[in-house]
Amino acid sequence: MPRSVHQLRTSRRDTVPVLVHEASAGPVVAITANIHGDEATGVAVVQELDRWLAERLLKGAVVLYPSLNPAGLSNRTRVLPPDGADLNRLFPGHRDGSESERHAASIWKDLAARRVGLVIDLHADSARSIP
Repeated sequence: MPRSVHQLRTSRRDTVPVLVHEASAGPVVAITANIHGDEATGVAVVQELDRWLAERLLKGAVVLYPSLNPAGLSNRTRVLPPDGADLNRLFPGHRDGSESERHAASIWKDLAARRVGLVIDLHADSARSIP
């Protein structure tokens, strides 16, 4: 299966990693994780899916976004630094809005450009709740 890796540039200083697995023509599914920076479990799930899909995808495409909020992950904070916006409440975003709204708009535009028919967003307990 062809696999490609991209870095989605947003208005923020960071980039959003995008892993694309493509087989034959078919539906396109996106799986996102870490929309809240303190929900790290989804990052590991997407990494496992990346390995699993390399050998098993038969039709269509799966687009993996391991971390929609890399700055939040680095800072172990739920929200987008520096303005404290909750990315989960910003979609579809606004290209002329705040830095965080532009970040959301970049992700939304990427999903639309890839003709994604279904988005599965992985959530988890915050890192602070894990013993």
